Amino acid sequence: MSALATDDTSVSSVVFTVNGVAQAADSTPPYTIGFKVPTSVSSLTIIATATDNLGQVSTDTRSVSVIPDPLTTVVGQVLGTDGLPVGGALVTVYDSFSDVTDPDGRFLISEVPTIAGDIQVKAEITVLTEKFRGISSPMAPVRGGVTIVGQIKLRKATQLFPILSLQVGGSPREVASGDLDGDRNLDIAVANQGSDSLSVLLNRGDGTFLDQVSYRVGSVPVSVTTGDLDGDGDLDLAVANFGSNSVSIFLNGGDGTFLDQVSYGVGSSPHSVTTGDLDGDGDLDLAVANSGSDSVSILHNRGDGTFLDQVSYGVGSVPTSVTTGDLDGDGDLDLAVANYDSDSVSILLNRGDGTFLGQVSYGIGSGPISVRTGDLDGDGDLDLAVANHHSDSVSILLNRGDGSFPDQVSYGVDVGPFSVTTGDLDGDGDLDLAVANYYSDSVSILLNRGDGSFPDQVSYGVDVGPYSVTTGDLDGDGDLDLAVANGSSDSVSILLNRGDGSFLDQLSYGVGPGPYSVTTGDLDGDGDVDMAVANRGSNSVSILFNQSIGS
Repeated sequence: MSALATDDTSVSSVVFTVNGVAQAADSTPPYTIGFKVPTSVSSLTIIATATDNLGQVSTDTRSVSVIPDPLTTVVGQVLGTDGLPVGGALVTVYDSFSDVTDPDGRFLISEVPTIAGDIQVKAEITVLTEKFRGISSPMAPVRGGVTIVGQIKLRKATQLFPILSLQVGGSPREVASGDLDGDRNLDIAVANQGSDSLSVLLNRGDGTFLDQVSYRVGSVPVSVTTGDLDGDGDLDLAVANFGSNSVSIFLNGGDGTFLDQVSYGVGSSPHSVTTGDLDGDGDLDLAVANSGSDSVSILHNRGDGTFLDQVSYGVGSVPTSVTTGDLDGDGDLDLAVANYDSDSVSILLNRGDGTFLGQVSYGIGSGPISVRTGDLDGDGDLDLAVANHHSDSVSILLNRGDGSFPDQVSYGVDVGPFSVTTGDLDGDGDLDLAVANYYSDSVSILLNRGDGSFPDQVSYGVDVGPYSVTTGDLDGDGDLDLAVANGSSDSVSILLNRGDGSFLDQLSYGVGPGPYSVTTGDLDGDGDVDMAVANRGSNSVSILFNQSIGS
């Protein structure tokens, strides 16, 4: 509490007594004291005695009732990685109140304070030399009653992802995975912006890879995507070349070897390429965002993997990301483009034949750098989520159903969002958001209320300079975890989902210098999700093999 005089400058000292006991107070206004009230005390008489500079004394008395903190009893059960009860585990609340689980894995912690807010229980046990830990979801305490936190599932405290480093070309920018040689194993294709090359690494089937085969592309390749471009049943490659204003097409021979590139001119400084059947003829066409000419190039496939000359459509200033989706519900693919310098998203609606109406522009936050589509409000059409790098926000545009959008709704995230991805993180059937924030070394989680609106972000620390975030069930427990490429700390952060959209503290794994792009897939054929990371500073790709964390 504090004492205030009519004129603080005239007060030379204040003495407090609480139930007759003197209490030390601050020596300067507002003369605050703090003290701990014993649990046995039900009322307090507080007397403040002030002396001014002339020696005059005045007093004030206050009587207050003490409402004791209604304690709670916390109960729950600890399960092992196999789902069976674990006895002998140490469980703690607030790092001060503890119990040890019985043979059925159950615990009871009594007289736990409730004024500190939500209850979270930590569990830990060491078996031989292996340490296992778990933590409950936050639970509002039942004041004066029993707080049931439910089951806590243990995980290995040291989740090892053995790392294999593979040599590729100079400054690898983006990595894509797919079965390139038809043996049902995931292979890797890498766009190397520093050596003007494409690296193809074929999987032996056990997670080891043959040495790269390098293919010449255009100047400064920055984006690579896979798709069956010639309709022969295998995956071909398309590469956007930022420095030569072109797209390189590589047609697969069926065994994971590729014919020399065929180059097609597009706009200036192509930044992103995506595939889709834009004209409805059954083959894959290309859409390219050209950041230097403020345009999108459409290349129509003749059906054999060769393409007509580009058709160009104007969009906003410095488009960096393009995605496809049926935005107006008419059965064909439309385009959404994030325009970095004009703080806008351009929507281009397909006429049905692969030609597009002029853009409709929607204002969003500052510096939009990444756009994703998904049915965020559960009404059956595709909405948009956009990461705004300069305004530290995510813009949500909810589709009216006809490909038009009301004004954005903006949600704050941490500093410098660089990448946004969608996924059902809390298992309630709708799409949530995960955002990598480059300048604050964090990932923001926004959990969907089910109607396309989101509560405030929950932020999780990762390593320095996260560029890219992707989802995958990394521990095999049925929910989506996160993998984050940290470009300034040469690491990948793994955030394991508790099952409700909250995450354990990161597990950090060192990779090569300058990781920029991460993709997931079962690279060694053992049924779990592994990772491949393009390391822009080391001419390498790091493979992180999953050791079946959840099993």
